[in-house]
Amino acid sequence: MTKTYRVSGNFRMGHDWAHFSSEVQSDTPAKARERVYSEYGSRHHVGRRLIEIEKVEEVKEKDAGHGR
Repeated sequence: MTKTYRVSGNFRMGHDWAHFSSEVQSDTPAKARERVYSEYGSRHHVGRRLIEIEKVEEVKEKDAGHGR
C-alpha cells in the first residue's frame, strides 16, 4: 500500500546549504529516501553525497499536502 512520507534535510546549492522538505508517495521509508535522492539530484544536479536527509516521517492522509 502506498503511503505519503515527508522527507526533510539539506542539500548543497553552490557554496551554501539549502533546506528542503518534500512529500513523496512510496511503499516504504527507504524507497521514499531513494526517490528524494533521485529527484533532487536530477533537478539540482547534485550528487547523493551532497544531499543530507535528516528525517523521514509518515504523513497521515488528512495532513498530506499541508507542508511542515
